[in-house]
Amino acid sequence: MYRAVMPLLCCAVALVGAEAAPPGIASGPLSAVASPSSVPGLRILPQPAFTHWPAIAYLDEARNAAFTIPCADPVQDAKRDRPVVYVEPVPRAGAGGSIGWEGDVALPFTLPTSGEGSGGLLDLILKPGTHQAVLSMATAKPVSAGNGWVPGIGPAGGSGSGMSRSLPLRVVAVEDEWPLAALRGSFPVDAEGVPVVLLDQRRSADQERRLAVLRPAPPRPAGRALLVGDPLTALGHDAWEGVDADLRPAGDDRRPEHAVLVALALALNRAPSGGAALTPRTLIWSPGNAVLLAGPWSGEEERLLRAIRGRCDALGFRPRLVLLLPPWPIGFADEARSRRETLRRSAAQLGWVVIDAARAAGDAEDANRVGDAVYTRYPVGEAQQAIRNVIIQELTR
Repeated sequence: MYRAVMPLLCCAVALVGAEAAPPGIASGPLSAVASPSSVPGLRILPQPAFTHWPAIAYLDEARNAAFTIPCADPVQDAKRDRPVVYVEPVPRAGAGGSIGWEGDVALPFTLPTSGEGSGGLLDLILKPGTHQAVLSMATAKPVSAGNGWVPGIGPAGGSGSGMSRSLPLRVVAVEDEWPLAALRGSFPVDAEGVPVVLLDQRRSADQERRLAVLRPAPPRPAGRALLVGDPLTALGHDAWEGVDADLRPAGDDRRPEHAVLVALALALNRAPSGGAALTPRTLIWSPGNAVLLAGPWSGEEERLLRAIRGRCDALGFRPRLVLLLPPWPIGFADEARSRRETLRRSAAQLGWVVIDAARAAGDAEDANRVGDAVYTRYPVGEAQQAIRNVIIQELTR
């Protein structure tokens, strides 16, 4: 059974869209109305949706996705200076509902009696395929299909009228073609905006060694090298300048590793037009330090090491896989040390080559310094050139 936890979070979700004429005012151009202030705004609530989900999940773990349900609050709406008109139907504060995966038990909930939304967690079905979470809401009267909702029975199979909508989520094996096309709120989605979770298998160091003996690595291709991730930009220059490779900068303020997955999907998948996918002789991933600035480091970025190798192997080739350990940041010393060691250990276990930008650039207090107590995020000048030289040298191998 896959259970939801309600409520979990509240969201401010009001958006003001096009103007709509109130009863008694003829519709038409706004210029025909005496005053724009006499025309109420048409309030368009965002639709219920998944907001957070793992980019990569392992078969042997339990993971969940967070969702949000924006709702209307009639009590608060009545206190506004101007009447509120919604694109109907919409959930309302205090209404009952249920959510669950299609074909599984739907778990009931009640929205808060005030506020503009709530949300919760839904355990994921970690099996390849597109899974539909069915959200049902009670209504006071039957509704017509519209605004993404469809007529239905009451929540959790109860009596009475209601409305429902599906929230799709795709689970794709790492070895299969990655349908990642973009990020939505820092999390990967396909071309239709459906959340995507890549499904991988965790193995111990002993299992990895045995697998390497039983299953030799596929051949190394001869294509142009590929650099992906953080180019370590500082003062208008970066460590990738002048490097002879296919450069794919990829970053995000919250989940930069998710942006790397999307960039690799676009690089390694066959183009919709039939164009050939890349077959790089060397693939270098530069994680950078943005993840340290985004908040507590979760450690999940190391999952990319296995996922990238698994996808390349499934394509029938294995580039020289290279991890560029990030340079030392200003601050975050303990967290940066733990992160670097975790990445280094995982890379070595999975057969990645490790090159160390911190060793090339030196201490951040010197490498990042541009003035008295003034530092850049990444090394500058000679320290930046030292990192560039390490990359260029690696591409000759």
